[in-house]
Amino acid sequence: MTSAAFSEEQRQKFRDDPEYFRDFRHKIEIDGNEIHAVTIRGTEMQANAKAAFEQGMKDRLKKKPEIFEHLKPDFSPGCRRLTPGPGFLEALCEENVDFFPTGVTRIEPNGIVTNDGKLHEIDVLVCKSACLAVEVGDADHDYRRDWFRDGSSTSIQDHGS
Repeated sequence: MTSAAFSEEQRQKFRDDPEYFRDFRHKIEIDGNEIHAVTIRGTEMQANAKAAFEQGMKDRLKKKPEIFEHLKPDFSPGCRRLTPGPGFLEALCEENVDFFPTGVTRIEPNGIVTNDGKLHEIDVLVCKSACLAVEVGDADHDYRRDWFRDGSSTSIQDHGS
């Protein structure tokens, strides 16, 4: 199920027929319980799920397939987030995005220096995790004050000018 949207007719049937609604809920519970093996290491279901998630990532990275090996999860389903959220991998494939698989040694005023010693000049540095995002667009704005607002890190994204 990709959506929890039910037609008015379906909702009315749930209201009018409690047994039908109970059976519907029961089927959902059974489906949920039957996928428990996806969280158990070494099961066929877990291996299949991992392969499906990896294929999904590859499909989303088809314009720049070389990125996959650098982002391929080294953990099994049930350990952490399965794949990056919607739009993230697609954004990495945009023509105006460069992906640097090496670590960052330091950030300089006009770019980043990666572990291989190369300076990559950039307009915007996007640092993203599960935290608050701030839009970048004002070249005169000092984003350093936003970065550690209230003692927590904030990611910065450019939404164009």
